[in-house]
Amino acid sequence: MTSETPKTKEDVLQLLSSSREATKYWTEALPTPSTSKSKTIVPSEEQLSNQIKAAKLENPLEELVKLMKLIHAHATKLGLVFKPPIASTSFNACYQELETTSKTIILLVSLVRQLLDEVKIYSRLFVGEITSQVKLLLSNFAGLTLELETRTRWTFGFSW
Repeated sequence: MTSETPKTKEDVLQLLSSSREATKYWTEALPTPSTSKSKTIVPSEEQLSNQIKAAKLENPLEELVKLMKLIHAHATKLGLVFKPPIASTSFNACYQELETTSKTIILLVSLVRQLLDEVKIYSRLFVGEITSQVKLLLSNFAGLTLELETRTRWTFGFSW
């Protein structure tokens, strides 16, 4: 078992910032859903393959439900570990939970990419709605990371 160096406030702030930037990127990289038959909800294969790697799951809809439950649990945990006042001994917990949440969100984006690739298996309307809701979740997560960053800076910005 290796011992990690303890995480600092700066480590947590850096991870919050990079998580927010990554979330903004994924929100823009996922196509805007369209249910019109004349429009496609999927950008060219080359555009998507350069931006987001598709998952290769046997049953992506089952995994979607599992990931959504995991994200809900992570959101609850984030609320608990970032509850002010945060002791300096809690930075590790803040960092680890944020890192785990970000990894789960990456899996979700990859799963959505798979659904976009398999739009003919499912319906255009169904995949479009899932994509729309995931983009909303990503936008909300970006807002959450901004709020957590602001709160962390404010809470720990004073020297006593």
